[in-house]
Amino acid sequence: MVQALQTDMIIKTAVDYDRVEQKEVCVKLTVPKEVQKDIIQRFIDDLDYKQRLVWINENITDSKVIPITEDEL
Repeated sequence: MVQALQTDMIIKTAVDYDRVEQKEVCVKLTVPKEVQKDIIQRFIDDLDYKQRLVWINENITDSKVIPITEDEL
């Protein structure tokens, strides 16, 4: 279970390639906080246990990681 984040997230990304202009078609999008939880949960669920631990250790500070029981998921 992922708790909802407090703010919207702004992401810039390429979404296509214009062959005539020979350049990427890019967008700047705002990801609403309501959607962020689902995206992150889906990403983590696609990882195996070892990959999850590696990702958590590389991206989340220890003070933000709190052990819980399986029943609390």
